[in-house]
Amino acid sequence: MAAGATVGESQLQRIIRDLHDAVAELAKEYRESGEPITDDSTNLHKLSYKLEYLLQFDQKEKTTFLGTKKDYWEYFTDCLAKIKGANDGIRFVKSIPELKTSLGKGRAFIRYSLVHQRLADTLQQCLMNQRVTSDWYYARSPFLKPHLSVDIINHLYELNEVQFDVASRGHDLDASWPTFARRTLGSSPGHTWKAPSRSSSMNSLASTYSQQAHEFPSSPDYGQNLLNDLNESCTEEAGTAEDLRLELDQSELKQRGLLDKVQQLGEEAAELRDVVVQLQSQLDVSLAAQEEHQGLQGDLNALQGREEALSREVESTQDWGKS
Repeated sequence: MAAGATVGESQLQRIIRDLHDAVAELAKEYRESGEPITDDSTNLHKLSYKLEYLLQFDQKEKTTFLGTKKDYWEYFTDCLAKIKGANDGIRFVKSIPELKTSLGKGRAFIRYSLVHQRLADTLQQCLMNQRVTSDWYYARSPFLKPHLSVDIINHLYELNEVQFDVASRGHDLDASWPTFARRTLGSSPGHTWKAPSRSSSMNSLASTYSQQAHEFPSSPDYGQNLLNDLNESCTEEAGTAEDLRLELDQSELKQRGLLDKVQQLGEEAAELRDVVVQLQSQLDVSLAAQEEHQGLQGDLNALQGREEALSREVESTQDWGKS
């Protein structure tokens, strides 16, 4: 049990470090470009996945009256809906008709908070409400561990210095996080940069460089260009590794959700078995009582028959005495 808790703690700390890395890269990206962060930013993708992972980690499963699964959107609404000045984002997201799922609304709310530089304040206000937070999360959640929740909030406060240009509508947030910024219809396809194919491995690039270095010995910039290509390939490979880590985190979260569901179904099955045993016991008692009642009814009928026979015998005796 302790070993499992240690593994869970180390995994959370890794996710929180990844979250901090994404925040630091977003701040750097904003400083260097001077432009607001858009959905084209891979650092924004990383931040979104990591934060959502933490928001769903060890979350209690809740459903609506109709059986629809709730998510961290309802956690935010439970914390903020009645707080004046803190529920603007809640009311804004509720006004978006195209959002159908709890998950999509939660994503829209996070994006609204990023644009208004209120994500850290919002989450901190929720975590201060310990009653609601405990009602929504089990003990392993980072939001119930002060040393982890403080780290998360501090990292998110660094985003207050970053401007974001991400819309809460116009994307299918019910399905996934956006992976590219919306384009205007007038943009020219001729000026669209096409990413290089990932099918070229570093080995093939190195081989090409070895062959062509002999063919173009007079080009002083050729080796530098190929080195730049190699660096770009390394960057792509690092991006691929990060994508795989994100997918792994998501799959771990889904697996944990399935295991929790299996455990819940097992508990419900055990409860149903107890109910069946109780009903069977009650049925047995009822059948035994019914059989006993039938037996008593038979005895009663027999006694009534004997009474009638005795009455007839008495009458016969009286008639004989008179004669």
